Amino acid sequence: VEYIKDHLEEFEKHGGSLGRLKRELWIKYAHPENRWWNKGTDVYLPKTYGNTNDLEGLFKGLDNIRFVDKTYLELSVSRLKKKAKDGTISAQQRRDLADSWRAFFIRVGVETAIRVACPADSGDPDQVTSPHLAALISTGDTERIAKALLILDANWSRYRGYLEAVRYYGQRNRGVGYGKAPTAFRKLLRDSDWIPTKEHGLCSPSEVCLDVEANRSLLGDNVPYLAINLS
Repeated sequence: VEYIKDHLEEFEKHGGSLGRLKRELWIKYAHPENRWWNKGTDVYLPKTYGNTNDLEGLFKGLDNIRFVDKTYLELSVSRLKKKAKDGTISAQQRRDLADSWRAFFIRVGVETAIRVACPADSGDPDQVTSPHLAALISTGDTERIAKALLILDANWSRYRGYLEAVRYYGQRNRGVGYGKAPTAFRKLLRDSDWIPTKEHGLCSPSEVCLDVEANRSLLGDNVPYLAINLS
């Protein structure tokens, strides 16, 4: 993996495909047995590599959440220390190594926010899903769900594209589209009780109002008001 990282530019220059790396490159993920690997498109980036989203805390206790093992960074640090006269490196040098690995992992499909599964050739909006977000919502943990909402909000330009997908049907060995339909991801956001409110717990989006003066003067305290600030 490190060799590919160090020669990625050359790989692409000679016609190599990032799509192929996302499909075929296996990355070690953190596990007590210290011997498990998965594709980059199935693992998350931990804070070890400079991910500012606290995904370890967000997904704590949930099944099938995998994070890139720290061994890649630690090996790079170890090699750099061996080259140093005093056997040490600065905090900035360590951050630079983490930044380099983070950039590489993102390019090969490792997720830094909340993953949405979107099969490229399914033609079925119901396959555009986010099982990890659904599992998080099912916990009913208001604090963690609020953090998830803030992550979605900060990356909404990307998540907006997962709300609708074109349905396809087969016709003479080719797919023919017949209009867009809401995805399973959109239905999850729309229909779940997951929006944190100030006095009514978690509610569905259609029940929640922004806490602004105009709404307060018209509706008083009779409706749930959004408990966090969104952009």
